[in-house]
Amino acid sequence: MSSLDVPEWLKDHPDLRARNIELFSGMKPWGNIFHTAHQHDSTIPQYVVKVLDSETEEGPINERLQADLSSPNHSLPSEIIPSEPRLLVMPFVGSLGGLLYRNRPASFFLDLFHQIIEGVEYLHRLQIAHLDICIANVVYVFPKQAAADPRLVTDKLYLIDFHTSLQLTLGPLLQPQIVLPPSQEEKPLGVTTLDPYSFDVYCAGKLMQDILKYSSRQEPPLAWIPRRYAQWLVGTERGCASVCHCRPTARRARRVLTIIRWLVYTLEFLGRGFTSVRRLLTIAITRK
Repeated sequence: MSSLDVPEWLKDHPDLRARNIELFSGMKPWGNIFHTAHQHDSTIPQYVVKVLDSETEEGPINERLQADLSSPNHSLPSEIIPSEPRLLVMPFVGSLGGLLYRNRPASFFLDLFHQIIEGVEYLHRLQIAHLDICIANVVYVFPKQAAADPRLVTDKLYLIDFHTSLQLTLGPLLQPQIVLPPSQEEKPLGVTTLDPYSFDVYCAGKLMQDILKYSSRQEPPLAWIPRRYAQWLVGTERGCASVCHCRPTARRARRVLTIIRWLVYTLEFLGRGFTSVRRLLTIAITRK
């Protein structure tokens, strides 16, 4: 049996059948994430079902995050089926790939960055560290997906996969180092212990750098601004012995980004105005 095959016990799961969820295939070779068949009719909901590991905090964390799904919460709407094992049922949502291979202004990237850091700040406010923020664990809602599920918000970015996430006893600037769990993003300088909140900010910065790297080959005006912001979040690792000060907190990063976005919007608006005036003058001169 392939790791992408849906096991019989899951195909016949009574709680999934009661919800008219018929799983089609596995999504990853780990054998615990499955999805329904893709439908041409965009009004038919599509689902992902994850078999939860009882040794992790993924179930309790997802349950906490469902209390209020409006922003600044960027966790995906989901339902936990309290069977044995427990199942996490989520809507199928698109990847960032469909957004990145196009020409985009600097403000577009800063808008994405704001959603990322807003979501991270929200988790940290609840004293939750994600610990595996990367491009594979971020999804983006396209209009057809929002049309199929009223819980989803068009153009909203969601953080997923809390398999290695932790609920901590102390908040940012108070929490000491922990032994970092495995993550898809490499640790800074190969460290094995770090302030978990600072590691989340580091990973958010690396994610932003990946978004810029895989975006259009033609750099937009003001492209240096999102690049510099992402690098600020990555920081310069100095191996802090307790609370890490190598990069900003998510709260400070979000506040600074609010100001940067306003400045970039203004500069882009003025730039469009100058371009329009220059075009009109060129037309007028040509006609003479």
